[in-house]
Amino acid sequence: MKEAKKRRVPALSDHLSKARLLLSACLIAGGLAWGAYAQTPIQYNYLATAGECEADVDKNGNADGWGTNQSGAPSGITNSIDKTYKISGVGSQKITINRSSGSAGSYWFIWLLPSSTMINPSVGMPLNFRINLRTQGFSNATYQLLVKSGNTTYDIVKPTSVSTNIWQSFSFVAPLKLRDNAPYFEVRIQVNLNEGAAAGQLWFDDARLLSSQSFIAPAQPPNNIKTVMFYESDWTKLLNTTFSMGVLLPAVGMAVRHHRSDFQVAINTASIYSINNTWSRYNTDLFDYTDCDQNNPSWFLLDANQNRLIHQTYTDRYVMDIGSAAVQERAWLSLQSYLDRAGRPKWVFFDNWGDAYYEERMMPHRYTRETWNQAVTNYLAYLAPRMRSHSDSELLPNTGSRSGFWLRGSGGNEDGPGISWLPHVGGFVIEHAFTRYDNTNQTFIYHSYGNWRNRWTDNGWRHHLRAITENSTKRVLVLPNVDPNNQQMIRYALASYLLAQTDNSMLLLRNRVDLGGYSTPLFPPEMFVPVGRPLSNYQILQGDLANGGLFFREYQYGVVLVNPTESNTYTYQTTKRYFNWDQQNVPNGTIITIPPKTGIVLYANSHINISLSPQEVRVNPGEAVNYTVTYQNIGLRPASNAKIEVPLPNGAHLVTSNPPATIVNGKLQWIIPTIAAGSTGTLTFRVELR
Repeated sequence: MKEAKKRRVPALSDHLSKARLLLSACLIAGGLAWGAYAQTPIQYNYLATAGECEADVDKNGNADGWGTNQSGAPSGITNSIDKTYKISGVGSQKITINRSSGSAGSYWFIWLLPSSTMINPSVGMPLNFRINLRTQGFSNATYQLLVKSGNTTYDIVKPTSVSTNIWQSFSFVAPLKLRDNAPYFEVRIQVNLNEGAAAGQLWFDDARLLSSQSFIAPAQPPNNIKTVMFYESDWTKLLNTTFSMGVLLPAVGMAVRHHRSDFQVAINTASIYSINNTWSRYNTDLFDYTDCDQNNPSWFLLDANQNRLIHQTYTDRYVMDIGSAAVQERAWLSLQSYLDRAGRPKWVFFDNWGDAYYEERMMPHRYTRETWNQAVTNYLAYLAPRMRSHSDSELLPNTGSRSGFWLRGSGGNEDGPGISWLPHVGGFVIEHAFTRYDNTNQTFIYHSYGNWRNRWTDNGWRHHLRAITENSTKRVLVLPNVDPNNQQMIRYALASYLLAQTDNSMLLLRNRVDLGGYSTPLFPPEMFVPVGRPLSNYQILQGDLANGGLFFREYQYGVVLVNPTESNTYTYQTTKRYFNWDQQNVPNGTIITIPPKTGIVLYANSHINISLSPQEVRVNPGEAVNYTVTYQNIGLRPASNAKIEVPLPNGAHLVTSNPPATIVNGKLQWIIPTIAAGSTGTLTFRVELR
């Protein structure tokens, strides 16, 4: 038979990496390794940043992600986010035409396929556009719906004035084409006004642009670490990573949440400051600087010289008198509007929360420390229950690295002010935890261990540890700053976090070297050390909490050791065989020396390697192929109930398998009861192409 008549069988070779991912996912279920979930792939929706039609950060009535344009002079058009008529989410985009006279012209909302994401569709790929429209009362005006792919225009709804009066769904499939040698796809919702009086209302909502491309949401890393992201503008970067939460612009957050229901979103505000910045009005700024400056100057706090108190670093931020009932009400009204325009996210990141306590200069002239803290507590007590009732949202204040805010007093010292705040917040942020960047000396440094706290703003290593572990019911975001070229510092920060982490804590390991920005997060190999879940809280094997010592925590498949002291050196003797950070064997009974500022993780898990052969074959219809799956446990523990899956392609049918496999959702599946450490096994099967 001629070679041209043969068909290539791609799935078993092309899906080898996928089979490994599915295998890893099954091993995760047994607590053995890390990989992707064995779940149904999720289609990419390229319109996810705009399609819900409810994020409106700049409060101009236009849903974020959509542009507007016009031809002629179509006056009498207003746009708004309508919370009454909607298909999904909290609102839809509404266009209203209402005029008694005017010139002819057209006005439209437009969306263009972005060119800079990680998931751009390829030219020729079919794209499925979907949208919901509702219209009524069109007079001397028409509406239309069209898409453009490359230089081709497709009229989905030709110009008409017929009222739908109810929501109608429209769907259209078109291949992605080139315009000016670049992929181009446009969505346009347009209204056309004739000369003279005109009227009409149009709503659109839940717009989507789907393709055959998909992804599988990432699994939990093999050590309980959950990660958080700050200020990423490309939502596609957050899909295939381990991020569980993000402090993001509303449209970006809604796009991620559209694809990953497990993802939680926080919006950013400046908490107690009004910002002299137009973009921030009623978003980051809850008070509206221009309005306060002109109409409510008494809302600004003054220093001893009767000048307005300014943030010590960000000179466009002014401290507000949050003890005032009027100021509290303004903050809530602005926050309520922002929550609605942001899709009602779970979290509100209250930035710069701790700065008012940073030094005595920042204490308001009209308050004492005690009365100021009462004003702060009252402010939170006013906002928190309203947020929970309105949208089940929680406050997440950022107190910088000042974890002493959240600690009970010890050794006769007073409680931190955050003790009175805790009932009103869902959690807090510890920036620069364990390690930080010193802007003065322009170098990364380790936090000191810390003395017994006698100030509210203490931020030593011990205070970070206590703030995380003593508030395990709160969402605590932990943000160490580390030198990406200093492996010891990276390992120390990660081990410190593993020592402290709870089910509610999240980590962002970053290389931040300036006060104004958040650099790309770091994902060193050490972040995925497979120690499993913690079995107990931390212990101090040598020393005590007051002076420091060797800190220890036991995990399912290993132990974490941290020496946070300035000058002490400790030793630890292993009680079983382990791997270290570098996957080197550490025999039972080994004495390990742990110098100051050092973190060590030892683990003894199973680790399964999988291979499939042959890699690629070509067969004719009716011919069969024999395959072999080889698995090996190169770890230090036996694997129990390991699940191995290989997807079958369309047209391939199982003839026989040894041992017998079951077919689940189009995949061959074996469950191996036990794979001993160091052992190897094989599975064989034969498929026929039909």
